Amino acid sequence: DDLPGAEQVVGGRQNLARIRAALKSLPPRARTIVILRRFEDMSHAEIAARLRISVSAVEKHLARSMAVLRDALREDA
Repeated sequence: DDLPGAEQVVGGRQNLARIRAALKSLPPRARTIVILRRFEDMSHAEIAARLRISVSAVEKHLARSMAVLRDALREDA
């Protein structure tokens, strides 16, 4: 049976809630960059062009934001 057990479902939902809260805590531009990269699968260059910022700025926002999201998943784990 490939279906997840009840504990896995609850754990997954808790992780999702933590990620959502962490995303909401990010500054708007950082949140937008994470969404464009991770959910819209845009490249760093595409994000930079869309937001009219440097690729370096995109990389810095992503690095900081991913650390926040990683820390959110570690909490209560």
